[in-house]
Amino acid sequence: MVVLQILWTLSAAEVGTIDGGSALGENNVYFGSLALKVFAVARTTGKIVWEAAIGGSVFASAALGSNGLVYIASVDGYLYALRSVDGSVVWKYKTRGPMDGGPSLHAAAGMVVVGSADKMLHALNADTGALRWTFVAAEIIRHRAAIDAAGRIIFGTTSGTVYVVSVAGDELWRETLSGGAVSGSPALAADGTIYQGMQDGTVYALHANGGILWTSNVNGEPSSPAVAHSGVV
Repeated sequence: MVVLQILWTLSAAEVGTIDGGSALGENNVYFGSLALKVFAVARTTGKIVWEAAIGGSVFASAALGSNGLVYIASVDGYLYALRSVDGSVVWKYKTRGPMDGGPSLHAAAGMVVVGSADKMLHALNADTGALRWTFVAAEIIRHRAAIDAAGRIIFGTTSGTVYVVSVAGDELWRETLSGGAVSGSPALAADGTIYQGMQDGTVYALHANGGILWTSNVNGEPSSPAVAHSGVV
């Protein structure tokens, strides 16, 4: 049996309330907080390496690119790209609404994608922040998109619709699910099956090419699903 040990802790007095996930680098952990700041913390010691002030609180997980940039989405409507070495802002991109969900990296296309309360999915050049395209959804996008092995982008909205779009931003298919808004980001299995939780406690399994495979109710609003190597969700 593996026994877990606490190596270090950070208090809210030091970094503010943390409501999103972190991005793990080789030496540092990167995250944003409700204190309108982004932090880099040493993995082994918990020492704050740098902190950077931004224009809004962060409720979403950070993303770390192979290009050395840390991506943070904020409720001020901006997606920030900061240098992982010192926290300096390389570029920022303004959407038309606050963002609760984190950015997703599309490494093969050199893109970062993020959804917003403006009901759009924004695809940007990961290095420069230049806009590649936007996709207009039926409702607000509150959770991070998933990228499958074929490069397709999968995300859900507060209306309960799951979209699958191409790397060029073209809609491939959509499925509107009952159960209220989507709850968390979709999870992907090796065979392309998409798993999506809903506000009413229903978990849907969707075929890679559209259509519902099965549903199950977990008697409570689920977070983002995870898929084990064994195929268990």
